[in-house]
Amino acid sequence: MIQSRYYLSIILLLLFTSCIRNSNENQLDTPYKIQYLELNDTLTFNESSSFEYKFRLPIFEGENVGILNQYILESVAKYLDIEKLNSYLSVLDKEELLTLIQLHTEQMALDNYDTDIEHLEMFKKMEIDSLHTFKDLIIIEENQESYTGGAHGAYSTNYTVFDLKKKKILKASDVFDIMKLTEIAYDYFLTERGLTKKQVDIDKEGYWFKDNKFHLNDNFTFDSEYVTFLYNPYEIASYSEGQILVEIPLFKVESTIKKEYKYIIN
Repeated sequence: MIQSRYYLSIILLLLFTSCIRNSNENQLDTPYKIQYLELNDTLTFNESSSFEYKFRLPIFEGENVGILNQYILESVAKYLDIEKLNSYLSVLDKEELLTLIQLHTEQMALDNYDTDIEHLEMFKKMEIDSLHTFKDLIIIEENQESYTGGAHGAYSTNYTVFDLKKKKILKASDVFDIMKLTEIAYDYFLTERGLTKKQVDIDKEGYWFKDNKFHLNDNFTFDSEYVTFLYNPYEIASYSEGQILVEIPLFKVESTIKKEYKYIIN
């Protein structure tokens, strides 16, 4: 009985040690930390109109993450229609975010000063987060929603793939043989919509591709199972079509992955 307990203790100790080792290994896969900057504020302008802002943004800490923080900063400025940033800025903080919001509200007040609309309730919402990490690659997902007047609001989802080692944003053609991948993706695009290659005039089906020829954009992401390309409303179809996804099993595109990024298939 004592001997059985001894062996059981040894087994439990080995399992516990294994768990600790696995935990440490997982931490090495993501050599950075994330602090989130969150803000929910409403500013009034032109006496009776208001603009609501909601932001949830990651701020990265660690090696080789400067490109990520610069991207966050520039994305927020672009979203708020800020044309010029202070040259010394590289990381967004709450004070600077409030400054950008104030500038945006002031511009909205000027843009709507002479309108006949007495009361406007507008909003902008932006959430950015890290989605997947593969060795030196990190994929960022950016979701935006806004209403600035008109029949309906606007929304979009954008993926950005960063190579932290090269300190650059990757296009689909950097990771894949884009001609081969386009052929495979076109089959999935048609099949998911009940179309065939015999129906070559895809514009008659309501899709707006240049030269009436299917193409892939650079709004792509991948995980351990799929490569996904996303088209936002009005990009290749009407607003009523919503977001259009082309999702391809990763193993189907293995032959199109360039040698230096073959590790993503594993």
